Amino acid sequence: MARGTTFNIMAYPDEERIETSLINGRVELQRENPDGKVIPLLKMKPTDLAIFQKNNNEIITRTIEDDRYFSWKEGKLVFDKEPMGEVAKKLGRWFNVDIQIKDPELLELTYTATFVQETLPQVLELMAVASPVKYSISKREKMSNGTFSKRKIVLTHRGK
Repeated sequence: MARGTTFNIMAYPDEERIETSLINGRVELQRENPDGKVIPLLKMKPTDLAIFQKNNNEIITRTIEDDRYFSWKEGKLVFDKEPMGEVAKKLGRWFNVDIQIKDPELLELTYTATFVQETLPQVLELMAVASPVKYSISKREKMSNGTFSKRKIVLTHRGK
């Protein structure tokens, strides 16, 4: 029997939002005033998703209807009608690569897929088979300090 609280937080400096999703237990979102007083904002219940919008300090709540917010724990990468821009960000983080979308029309594509233990080339090949996407993968370069650069992936439209 599971005990305690199980939740996930997605907070990256380059994102316009912070997401908190709750599987079980309780999570309370709070804010601290400049005078140090803590103000409760939201008490989350299981299957809640809270999205904090940095640009306007608003919190939006939704009900989680699938496992994409927690699937990473089982080594799954899940996309459900996600825009290509989000897919590229998540793949970049998952595989520690920089992904550039060269053709703007690719941003109109959405993806629904679940990847379990596929390598980056396998994921890219599946994307290329299922949509009008071509890709190129750069080799890593050795830096002056002995480390290696991230691989760069460039996605282009197959018709170009």
